[in-house]
Amino acid sequence: MRSDLRSSAKIGSICLMIAAVTALHYTTSMHRLMWHIVFRELYLVPIFFGAYWYGRKGGLLTSMLSSILYIQCALMASPAPGTYHLNNLFSLLVFNVFGYVYGNYRDVKRARFQRYRPSVRAEEAGPSEEAGRLGRVLVCIDNIHTAEQVVHRIVQLFRAGDGPALTLMGLVPKPSGDFFEDRKEREAVEREVVEAVEKALDAASTVLASHGLDRSGLERKTVRLSGRSLSDVILEEQQREGHDMIVVGGTKMSKSEEFLFGNVAVRLVRAAPCPVLTVY
Repeated sequence: MRSDLRSSAKIGSICLMIAAVTALHYTTSMHRLMWHIVFRELYLVPIFFGAYWYGRKGGLLTSMLSSILYIQCALMASPAPGTYHLNNLFSLLVFNVFGYVYGNYRDVKRARFQRYRPSVRAEEAGPSEEAGRLGRVLVCIDNIHTAEQVVHRIVQLFRAGDGPALTLMGLVPKPSGDFFEDRKEREAVEREVVEAVEKALDAASTVLASHGLDRSGLERKTVRLSGRSLSDVILEEQQREGHDMIVVGGTKMSKSEEFLFGNVAVRLVRAAPCPVLTVY
């Protein structure tokens, strides 16, 4: 009951602010342009509170209501030059963009806060122990420099005999022709990369077998990217085979590198429907 009254008070105060600003516009002579400019900017106050209290939906509703009430005054004849009316129309756009952007920011911030609430976390977790057991794990070898760390992490996580079925997937990128003098040199480098990935898979298979992690099943495959992104190939494999977890080697990148080329681990964490373990 108290929350309903508080919500009604918030909505009432927003409507009152919009009505007051609108009344100031329509009761002030059009010859007082400076005052109209001040009153125009005052519409941002209720829009701010609408977005602050009710997120994107509240921000947009408040901005649209303000725009509808203000548009007649914005186009009303006045002694001002034509740029004044253009600025008024531009302000209508600003009202709605501000309501949307700030409201969306409030929604995202509220959603991030909800993750820390114990009740919400418990609901998201659902039935855990039985559902949380891993049946199949996709181990991605896309970087020969982190392949050893990935395998040792798998050994640390799972015990011999009762571990999940593992799929070792070697990923071979296709080198761009722009980096080489001719086709022969490109093909030679491509063969070198394939050999390096195959050796990394051989070494990984040997280590896993020596720790008894091949008893539940150890599948091995090599995939050539052929212009597709690394994350897309991994996600397609996970969805096709129904893996319960993805393990991938991470690459430390600067902010500029991540902006230009993307970060595979970050993309997988955001898009994958299963847990993703990144090993550095």
